[in-house]
Amino acid sequence: MQSSSTTTSSRKPAKSKPPAKARATAKSPPTLHLKEKHTAPASVSDLTSMIATMAYLRAEQRGFEPGHELEDWLHAEKQVRLSLS
Repeated sequence: MQSSSTTTSSRKPAKSKPPAKARATAKSPPTLHLKEKHTAPASVSDLTSMIATMAYLRAEQRGFEPGHELEDWLHAEKQVRLSLS
């Protein structure tokens, strides 16, 4: 007895391009709108969250290449603190 089966393609689907806005921001450095002065965050937790987000965006821009985590964090911390001073 033969069973009928459908053949599936082993090709991977073509990658779709990100939206134009995402492509444009991927090339520019992460800023988190820190060009203007901000008021101090309400808590240490808020400050840590801002730094973590900035560090993540910096790592994402580099393609999450390992070995730069501390550098990303320190750069983000400096940028956030400068924006709050």
